[in-house]
Amino acid sequence: MKMEDIEFLSNVEAEKEVKKLTEKKEVKPIKSRTFSIMQYEDFLTEEKIKAVLSSYKTIKKWAYIKHDKDINEETKGIKKPHFHIVLQFDQLMPHTTIAKWLGIKHNYVEVPIGRNPFLDCVKYLTHESKKQQELGKFLYSDNEVFSNFNFREELDNYAENKL
Repeated sequence: MKMEDIEFLSNVEAEKEVKKLTEKKEVKPIKSRTFSIMQYEDFLTEEKIKAVLSSYKTIKKWAYIKHDKDINEETKGIKKPHFHIVLQFDQLMPHTTIAKWLGIKHNYVEVPIGRNPFLDCVKYLTHESKKQQELGKFLYSDNEVFSNFNFREELDNYAENKL
């Protein structure tokens, strides 16, 4: 049924049809072992991030940073503060579960791809790559990254093995 057909129905029938047409479709979970999340501080607090990271033992490795020094290219002002979070699991997890844990919309939970998507995303946290620096991104200090593993050592080993 189309919206234009609803005017010929009774009020009760019309309400039911409008509800069917406007209800959000069920989201099919995307399963992965690695996730990357970006969310503005307005919608996700550091306290919530820490609570999730300490509550779910299925998270094997994690790293996050608060980006609060990024420059908006159009306005030349500071971008709104936001978090980048990278999660790695031993088993496949649905992205919708990660979104529920953090209390955010599922479309903010991404599944990165690549040779080593977890470390690629961790590397992005500081904007240290040549590409990010050429784009004029602010270079964040390692001290601003929080993780449950020695991310610098792993990034250095990863870079050595890539050569």
